[in-house]
Amino acid sequence: MSTRLRRVSLLAGLGAVLPGVALAQQDHDGPHPPSGGDGPPRVAVSATAVDPKRVGVLAGERVEWVNASIRQHTITAREGQFDSPRLRPGQRFSHPFAAAGSFAYYCRIHPNITGIVDVANVLLHASASRLVRGDAVALAGRVRPGA
Repeated sequence: MSTRLRRVSLLAGLGAVLPGVALAQQDHDGPHPPSGGDGPPRVAVSATAVDPKRVGVLAGERVEWVNASIRQHTITAREGQFDSPRLRPGQRFSHPFAAAGSFAYYCRIHPNITGIVDVANVLLHASASRLVRGDAVALAGRVRPGA
């Protein structure tokens, strides 16, 4: 069985056993784990992008966006779940995420600035982003209280 097929099988198995699981990879495409410090995960909004572009949180947690640009920005969900007022430089906006799901957002002023918040009941982080057959991988994570 190929490494890719094994990974897909593992992910499918975890998804079947643990509904609402998000696997965070340590690369640019996967959701980034929360910052680990006090307070909610923070997303910086620059003149042209958000960083991180994708963030993972547990259901019940909030995400905070900080306008690190000299321009005004908004944080607007594509499906209408949240919409910030215009944020001036240095201003912050936070939103709580009650239920698991993937929430795409953008800036109404600069529609090319986009990001995603992945909300799950369980967050797992792998010790390696690339695997070779036979590699051992450590998984760490958090579970939403009451899940």
